[in-house]
This record gives sequence, C-alpha cells and structure tokens, in this order.
Amino acid sequence: MVDLHKKVDLASSQALMTQAMREARLEERVDKYDRAVIRFHFPDRVVLQGLFRPRETVYALEKFIKEHLEDKSVSFYLYTSPPKCLLKDPAKTLIQANLVPASVVYFGSEIHKDHYLSSSLLSNITSYTAADQVAIQSQPAIEQATHSSGSGGATGVSADNTKQIKRPVSNTSSPTSRAGTKVPKWFKTGKK
Repeated sequence: MVDLHKKVDLASSQALMTQAMREARLEERVDKYDRAVIRFHFPDRVVLQGLFRPRETVYALEKFIKEHLEDKSVSFYLYTSPPKCLLKDPAKTLIQANLVPASVVYFGSEIHKDHYLSSSLLSNITSYTAADQVAIQSQPAIEQATHSSGSGGATGVSADNTKQIKRPVSNTSSPTSRAGTKVPKWFKTGKK
C-alpha cells in the first residue's frame, strides 16, 4: 500500500512532458550509449550475443538472427519477458523498444528443433565469461568503473550453451550441521 502511495505521489509531482521533451530525453539516451548488448536466448538453451547501435531497428535484430540460423526459411518471432512483449514492429528503434543499453530477447518459433543456429556458429561457442567481457567492454567508461573488467580478445558475436546459476551464499547453517557449535538457549532440538 505504501508503494502505491509513493507511485501516486511521484506521478503527481512530475510535470507533463511534451513530445519535444520526450524526444530530447530519447536523444540523451542515444548519446549516452554507443552500442547495445542484446542476448538472444533460444529454446535449446543457447545464447547468441550481438552488439548493435541504439538507432538500429528491430528489423536489424531479425536480420541478425536470420543470418545465423541453420534453416533461414524458419518463421520466428522475438519477444522480451516479463511480461511477454512481442517485438513485432520492425520500424521501432532499439531505444523505442527499450532494449538499450543491454537486454535479453527471446527467440520463439512454431517449429520445434533440436538446435536452430548454424553448425558453424555452434562450433565456435565461447564461455559465458567471455561474453560478459564483450558486454563490459562495450559499456561507456562511466559504467566500466563499477565493473571489474579484465583484458581479453573478444569478438562482436559470441554464443554460449552453458547456464550459470548464481545462488546467494548463506553464512547461516543449521546448528546440527556443525559439530561443536553453540546452540541458542531458546532453540529446542527434536528427539533423535
């Protein structure tokens, strides 16, 4: 409920924006980022990463995907999630589609296959960390200071079929798992 009140207060305190003001804000975003890092997730758990200019259109994304497909005649669609939003307007720029500075775009198709990408591309798979290095190197210098960047040769396109799962590390564990640790007075252990 408090969040709702904050949203209402924020919306009422902001001035209405004219179309010229919205376009000026859009131009600021264009000037801030040279490239956008787009990662395409395929149903076969392969990730294809590409670097695009912010003024490129959704059509450029579709063309990029089509170049790397094994069967170029496969009909497909691109979408972002959550919530599922189809990228169906090919004339929209990446900024208008809210894909700048980095985004994950999902590949969807009515035809189910074991793999969609060409075998020549699948033979050049790189690690997830190498793809991250390319993404970090493409960010502006201001944002690079917040990330720890390493050196390494990276290409503009990298694919990855490994999935990294980052789980939070918990410093607490159950009192019975460690021998010799103190147990709080209020904690009652069950009968063994």
